[in-house]
Amino acid sequence: MTRILFFLALCWASLTTGAQNALFLGVGGTRQADTYLSPLEYRGAALSVMALSQRSLERNTNFVFRTQTLLQYAPLYRHHFLTEHSGDLHFAFGWDRQWKKDHWTMAVGPQAEAHLGGTYNLRNGNNPANARTGVAFGLHARVQVVIPVKRQRLPVDYDLQLPIVGARFAPQYGQSYYNLFEQGRYDHNIAPTHWGNDRSLRQRLTAGFPVGNRQLVVGYLCDLQQQRLHSITQRQFSHSFLIGLSL
Repeated sequence: MTRILFFLALCWASLTTGAQNALFLGVGGTRQADTYLSPLEYRGAALSVMALSQRSLERNTNFVFRTQTLLQYAPLYRHHFLTEHSGDLHFAFGWDRQWKKDHWTMAVGPQAEAHLGGTYNLRNGNNPANARTGVAFGLHARVQVVIPVKRQRLPVDYDLQLPIVGARFAPQYGQSYYNLFEQGRYDHNIAPTHWGNDRSLRQRLTAGFPVGNRQLVVGYLCDLQQQRLHSITQRQFSHSFLIGLSL
């Protein structure tokens, strides 16, 4: 499924023009829990790299095609001891209908996202790791206001991503990966997701400042991911400072 989504994104990107790209580095803090590995919650640094691309459709500039790639890593601690490593890769794409009036721009549209990641617990003997992978379909919204300051135009953006339905890999509580993959004991391990068992939200607030021919962008990323499937809870709450360049 991930390969299919990536292939469709490349196809649509080839039909668009007028690209706007941005690259961000993020640093902040995170709280994470995965009850398949441990009932405890762990804290650590949230490190991320985010690449954004937006292109106006050639036939109708009121519609834009956009992609987002987000790579995250977190070393997680308990009582000052490094206990877990967590990493995730998200790839999302979608189409927005945008409206412009004076200094304001608003855009709304559907979004598809593929996700691959996992957590490795340094202290577990049996089942030391748990994978996170799945797809989600939801909504995306963006509001931009351009603030004139002297002879400059400073854009301020708010971006919201809300998954609604999808599917995720989910082991049963107490089921080992050996039982699943070596012995072939499949037990409803691909589970449908919806707002009742996957309450996730990602929002971003940024402001741009001209620096030569480029634009320096600073902001805040709030990434709240929480799923409860087969009596197992996976939770990742991250807050990060963003700095990047708009190309």
